[in-house]
Amino acid sequence: MRKLPIGIDNFKKIIEGGYYYVDKSMLIADILEQSSEAFIFNRPRRFGKTVTSTMLFSFFDIMHTDQHRKLFEHLEIAKTEYFAEQGQSPVVYFSFKDMGSTNITEFKTAFFKAVRYYLSECSFLYERLSKGDQEVYTDLTQNSNSIFLNNALFFLTKFFYAYFGRPVILLVDEVEKPGYDSYWHNYYEELSDFLRVLYSSSLRGNPYLRFAVLFGIMRSTQDGFFTELVNNKFCTVLDSGFDDRFGFTKEEVAASLDEYGYDDQLDSVLEWYGGYRIGGTTVCNPWSVINFLQTGNLSPYWVNSVSEDLIEIIFRLSHDTVYKDMNTLFNGESIKKFIVRNLSFPVVMQQKKIWSLLLYNGYLTLDSHQDESDYCYIRLPNIELFNFFQNGFLEKFVGLNNFHFEELLNSLRGSNIKGDHSFESNMQEIFTKKISEYEVDNRETFYYGFMACMVLALKEEYKCYSTIEGKTEKIELILIPKDKKREGYVFAFKVIDIGGSFKETMEEALKGIEQKKYKALFLENGVKKAAAVAVSFYEDTLRVLYRNM
Repeated sequence: MRKLPIGIDNFKKIIEGGYYYVDKSMLIADILEQSSEAFIFNRPRRFGKTVTSTMLFSFFDIMHTDQHRKLFEHLEIAKTEYFAEQGQSPVVYFSFKDMGSTNITEFKTAFFKAVRYYLSECSFLYERLSKGDQEVYTDLTQNSNSIFLNNALFFLTKFFYAYFGRPVILLVDEVEKPGYDSYWHNYYEELSDFLRVLYSSSLRGNPYLRFAVLFGIMRSTQDGFFTELVNNKFCTVLDSGFDDRFGFTKEEVAASLDEYGYDDQLDSVLEWYGGYRIGGTTVCNPWSVINFLQTGNLSPYWVNSVSEDLIEIIFRLSHDTVYKDMNTLFNGESIKKFIVRNLSFPVVMQQKKIWSLLLYNGYLTLDSHQDESDYCYIRLPNIELFNFFQNGFLEKFVGLNNFHFEELLNSLRGSNIKGDHSFESNMQEIFTKKISEYEVDNRETFYYGFMACMVLALKEEYKCYSTIEGKTEKIELILIPKDKKREGYVFAFKVIDIGGSFKETMEEALKGIEQKKYKALFLENGVKKAAAVAVSFYEDTLRVLYRNM
């Protein structure tokens, strides 16, 4: 049984070490069959981008032809005419993976060190350079303030071309990392100026370049540069083509489970880690599948490996009507949203763009896509992501393992709405403790999130539906019990305006529920007993009024 490559993302190391590898080598043929000057692959984190980029390096690299050839002898690409391309091109491989920085000076220093190290490893290039290029080479290895630094990738391709006399392939991994770091640490504009020159000089009209392949998470604009490339191929989760070259297909998952003795777990693994729709193909998260093969436990692996900063951004951007849509997603349904194709970090870090952020980063996936527009139906892909949002919402809005929240749910199950140890008393306890964490003007956000928590906690026992209506943002939550002997509920949640009356607000809410004749909905589902419940809030005080329907 082969070892599992947990934490190993270098193709050469995986093959030489005898680790388990799902053959994605036909991506090479896909690239060679097209005439694009730049391929920009966007997939979620830990979906195999770095393994793929190092595979491309090992395949094309002219400096280790014979050594690398044996890496591919048992892979699909070796059976094709394209295997003749193995070891025939000089390759510049550059990654921003380890270039974390908190300001533009730190970034430039880290970038200079990376360029200097790269050139020191390829010092043989120097002998065939012109005198002028030798001066550039020396400056790039000795001067951290080199005027050539933001043209470094261009000069690397030029140096390799001068030595080998063949057009160069440029590979760049983790292209979005500098932009993410710069946004988080407030130096995005300074960095954008640097990167715009870096990519423009190396990709646009570069006479020494055969083609470039860039890997990242989002289809970044780099403030407009990438979108200005004329002959390029964008390969995002929205685009068809290369669909199954990242992530594991159902057949690939089945083969891996069979090898490790988990063949009876296929359906469960697909439910937990599958469901990602890329173009016209559905794939599984490879990181979670590999970790399952290691442990045999259906646990959250991918979501526990993502950036804490990104998780905080997701919940910081989640306000008001976002929770209504989240409730729909928690019910296993899809929502229709405008997805921004070309993103810069200042744009994506806006509330209205949260759906694009979630989709590109792998927290949501396509349900279907309308090619004639940028409106997409998106959904939660699997159990792992459902649990991620469930735990995240519960921790943010009520606290994990909150005694009063559990008692609140039990009070609903037992039809105990008012009185001691009731829905009302437990909800008041939660609010008293948690509402102080929210600014007065944003307390409605807590109410939306709290309703989402109820949906998450009760969805296995109830059919849950929610609505947000009118300018006053009255929220209604319908709970239809799957056990028909239980009581059903229609909740109306309403924040009271300054000077408003609890009694009048709640009576109005109950009257609204009565006018909509929800009773018929419960009877259609075989539920004979149901109650209308009005919940009104003012600052940290709430009141509940209910009556049978």
